[in-house]
Amino acid sequence: MNITRSILLLIATISLGGCGFLNDEQNVQQDTDSKEAEAIHETDNTYVKVQDYTGNGYNLNNSNQKNKDIALENKHEVEKGVKDYFLSLYKSEVIVHNLVAADDAVTVFVESKEEPNYNTYAIVPIDLTNETVLTDEIWTQEGQVENAIASGLYAMIYRERFSELDELIRTFVKDNPVVGTTEEAKNNVSGSGHETVYYRVSVFSDYVLSLTDEYLSNPDYSGEDWKNYFDVEKLNPKEITFAIELFMADEEASPSQEILDKLVTTIEEATNLPPGEYNIILNDNYVHAASFSGSKGEPLERAIPNPIYKLDSTLR
Repeated sequence: MNITRSILLLIATISLGGCGFLNDEQNVQQDTDSKEAEAIHETDNTYVKVQDYTGNGYNLNNSNQKNKDIALENKHEVEKGVKDYFLSLYKSEVIVHNLVAADDAVTVFVESKEEPNYNTYAIVPIDLTNETVLTDEIWTQEGQVENAIASGLYAMIYRERFSELDELIRTFVKDNPVVGTTEEAKNNVSGSGHETVYYRVSVFSDYVLSLTDEYLSNPDYSGEDWKNYFDVEKLNPKEITFAIELFMADEEASPSQEILDKLVTTIEEATNLPPGEYNIILNDNYVHAASFSGSKGEPLERAIPNPIYKLDSTLR
């Protein structure tokens, strides 16, 4: 796995519409999947309420709609090819959620059916001349799926703490005028590894990334097996990044400093969260439809270079 921390750090800190975080590994590599490039769609200024956004209008730079048309005409073949690809190479049964036109290809967004839980994507080349899908040439960007799996394994290892984080954010959203993205948007146009509608997890740690190799050899390990296998002493919590991203619930509301500060305090005072580096961004109510980037205006954030660290790495 040749993913360097510097590359992953770049991925995690590229801005959403000017500030904040893009979905992880999609931010680098080719324009066919580049979320960094997608953040700038000068010809498409369509913003929609985050509560209404399911991925409609999302597109990749240099995309060719004809590719998607061909893929949809051969949808069964595409889905079977992608499912077989993930089962063979990554020992994962996946659900195919969405097909997005790309340059000479279609990008297929998927979600693992079972643990480790992660979202990711694969690229299916299209032969425009013969109008065929090249399912024998499916590929993924280097290290992208491996990182996604590693983040899912991390969530299995720290299952109880992830449950604490999930409950903490759900309670915060219930008690404050903020929301996350929709489940449909997460599944249809995101591919960030282990994620919920409120946050995404990125793995920078070589040790945690190496767990993917063990998973590929032992895909039936249970959460308890992973806890027993995991060497806490090798974990540097600063190499696991959580990007928590919320939106104002009211379409007229600007990001609230008071709400951001309240969430920051809530995270800082929590005592049993997964170890890692926590970055928080609060947007207005809107999502840029073409790029799935947040906020018409300036979001508020507590993030790199001043994130929140939860450093207790003990498994309990």
